[in-house]
Amino acid sequence: MAATASASPVLTHPTGTVQGTGAAITAANIGETLMTDTNTNIITRCTTADLSGELTKNTGTSIEGNVTSATFTGTGSEGNCTGSFFSSPKVTPGVANGLPWCVRANNGMAPDEAQIRGGKCSETAREIRFALDLGGITCLYARSSAEPIKGTLTTDVGGQDAIVHITHQLFKPVSVPFPCPEEELLDMSFTLSVGGTAAYFS
Repeated sequence: MAATASASPVLTHPTGTVQGTGAAITAANIGETLMTDTNTNIITRCTTADLSGELTKNTGTSIEGNVTSATFTGTGSEGNCTGSFFSSPKVTPGVANGLPWCVRANNGMAPDEAQIRGGKCSETAREIRFALDLGGITCLYARSSAEPIKGTLTTDVGGQDAIVHITHQLFKPVSVPFPCPEEELLDMSFTLSVGGTAAYFS
């Protein structure tokens, strides 16, 4: 569960020291990154999800950063993810519209809320797409520009790293030929680092 939100979210590194903008930020998954269908069947199970980008705003009332690289891999063949119905589905985030994505949190949102949307934070919002390759059959899904992915922040209590939790965020079909699932739900948690060491939400 997320800790009680700060009224003015700020990213610190090390804890208590406000991180300056322009810093390279990396994010690594905690546990498995899952995509399930609406019946909770696991479509993809990825053991590694790596994101990287740059911190662009950290004012004390707003945190923003652009994600410029995203890879999801697993223990399937050729480093692909695994699944309940498909042995080695390949997950490609950021297709079609592509990267970057904007990750942001501010004191105008709900307590502990974070959002991810398509496009740079300085640009108009657009949808986020990802592709699922099932051995030559490509399934394409999107999250609308009007519906950013919503997650929760874990703030620094007793040295707790900066963590973002994403739970059951729905992606709708763009192109889903058989046997693609009609819709998918994303579940993942990731921790943020600067220069290889943990950052914090204070």
